Parts: sequence; C-alpha cells; structure tokens
Amino acid sequence: MARLFLVRHAESEGNRDRVFTATPHVPLTERGRAQARATAAWLDANHRPGRIVSSPFARARETADIIGGRLQLPVAIEEDLRERDYGLLAGLPYATPRSDYDPLRYWLWRPEGGRAWSRWPPGSARCSTGWPPSRLRTTSSSFATAP
Repeated sequence: MARLFLVRHAESEGNRDRVFTATPHVPLTERGRAQARATAAWLDANHRPGRIVSSPFARARETADIIGGRLQLPVAIEEDLRERDYGLLAGLPYATPRSDYDPLRYWLWRPEGGRAWSRWPPGSARCSTGWPPSRLRTTSSSFATAP
C-alpha cells in the first residue's frame, strides 16, 4: 500500500517575521533550509518516497527542491496546491485583530479582500488547499501511483 507524506513548507521569511504572507514569492530562511534538509534526511533514512509534488509557491518549491535533491527525485508542481489569499491582512502581523475570525471555523474563514482559489461553491467542505475532501482523496491517490 502506498503512503502519502504531507510536508508543510519549512520556515519562510513570513513565518519568521510573524506576518501574513503578501505574495507567493516569499523564500525560506536559513533556518527553513536547515529544516528542509533535516526532513529530507529523515525521509531518506526512513521511507524513500517515490514522488514529490509541490505547491507553486516559492517557499513550498524551495522546500520540495531541497528534499528532492537529497532523494534524487524531480519535483512536480501542482498549480492547485495553494493557500488562501489573505486580502487586506497581507503583510500585517499575525496579531492583527480580526473581528470576523472564528478559530473553530478557520477553514471557512476568508479575510476581507481575500479571494478563494477554489472552484467549489462557498460553504462546501474543503481542506486547506481549497479542494473538497473527495478531490483530495482522488488527487492524493494519483500522487501516490503516478510515475
């Protein structure tokens, strides 16, 4: 049976600075690169994945490239693996007050001025990619079985 490992991007400049990411072009920090190398070493020693798929965002691609380099695997870019658009919060500190934010409904929350990357109707069940769970299951199966 195939296994699917989900690896979030390593520390980016936005994470380090504790701000909502304003652009998909935010790179990793040196600490983030070290985190990606450590993840690559762990995967290499324990699991040897057969495929790497990444978001098109720079921080995710850089993380995947570091892992792929260690595992000698190419990185496939999946354009639909995107996070939410933070709208008016982009570039502001995480601590910025958000009157419309409910942490129990995080996955349904959209900041003012933000737009959904999803092609599915508002209020439908989705994961952080904006995909409905059925698409995530189907897509993750194809990730695991594709050459």
